[in-house]
Parts: sequence; structure tokens; C-alpha cells
Amino acid sequence: MLTVAPMVINGEVIGIILICDSTKRLFKDNERRLIEMATTQIAAQIHNTQIHTLTEEALVQRLEQLSLIEDIGQKISRSLDLDLIINNVLEAAIRSTQADIASIALIQDESTMRVKQHKPSGLDTISNTFERPIDAGVIGQVMQNGVMRVIADNRKVREYIPPPNDVEYLSSLAVPLSKGDTVIGVLNVESTRPNFFTDEHTGFIKSLAGHAIISID
Repeated sequence: MLTVAPMVINGEVIGIILICDSTKRLFKDNERRLIEMATTQIAAQIHNTQIHTLTEEALVQRLEQLSLIEDIGQKISRSLDLDLIINNVLEAAIRSTQADIASIALIQDESTMRVKQHKPSGLDTISNTFERPIDAGVIGQVMQNGVMRVIADNRKVREYIPPPNDVEYLSSLAVPLSKGDTVIGVLNVESTRPNFFTDEHTGFIKSLAGHAIISID
């Protein structure tokens, strides 16, 4: 005998309960009602536990982000070394979002931007610096119009240009570094997973960019 009882919350099945017996058996009506009632209560408990866990994880992550932004704010405000400021910002961007790569692009002249990127590799960080035309790719687009871009799937965006390496990044978040109405650069993070960046990530990166622009300028 095998009985499959669905656990349903708000019309959505979140799991099943299996009841098995090595002999043939038919449930009576009152036993069926008992199984349905038990299944409903178990589903509610599991659902509440999941919500609590997600809420707790989100709170812990937010507290870590606030601590991180305070720490990075202190670091970059005490430094007048541009490379050190950029390194600290990139480190904070990767730590807070768990992105696979982060970069800062700054305007060099009327036609060129200089990009510095960090990519975690075990306990180390691989750094790379290169130049691109100021209007190239998604970063160049954000540089030109000053509008943030959150891309769920880079493969569907024609203007996307991957970093110069052999890894495929599937989602992006690019935030302008703006001083008033003037954009002097872009902070960009990318992930190998599609639809990776959340509203929480976006809020933190925007806040980080606000801290960074003051010291970079």
C-alpha cells in the first residue's frame, strides 16, 4: 500500500507525505480526514519554519552589509590612494553580493575608459586592468546615460561585452558613479548564474557607489 498526501499552502504544493505498508490496506473515512488534517498542519509548520529561516538569513545578511559598508566607508575616507580605494570597493562589492567578478570603470578621456576588475580565486584575488572605448558594452551605456542596469541574462542583451577571460557570466548589475549630473565611472558586478542579483544587492551596490564616488572624485 502506498498513499501520497500533498502538502499544500495557498494553493501551491510544497511537498508530499508518503505512507507505506507492506500489506494491503484501505483507509476509513475518519482515517482519511485525520491524514488530511495532519498533512495540513505539517505543511503549515514547515512553511512557517521556512519563512522564519529566510527572514533570519536576510536579517543577518543585512547586518553584515551594514557593518561592511561602515568599514569600507572608513577605509576609503581615510585614503587618498586611488588604487587602494578601488581595491577596497571591489572587495566589498564581491563580499556583499557573492558575485563572481567585480569591476570599476573610470573615464580616462573623451574616448576611453579604464577598467579594473577583481575576480576571487580560492583565497586569492586575480586583478586585471584594461582599457575600452567609453561607449563599449553595458558599462559604456551606463557611463553615457547614467542609468543603472540590472540584467537577468547577459545572453539576451546585444550590447553586453564579457570581461576578457574564458568564463561566461550570465547576469550583471552596473551602477553609475555620479557626481551631481556628471558620471565619472561605473561600478559593475557579474555572476555566472542567471537572474542572480536581488533588490538587496542593488541597494547595497548603490550605497557602496555613493561612498566610493566621494573618495574617487
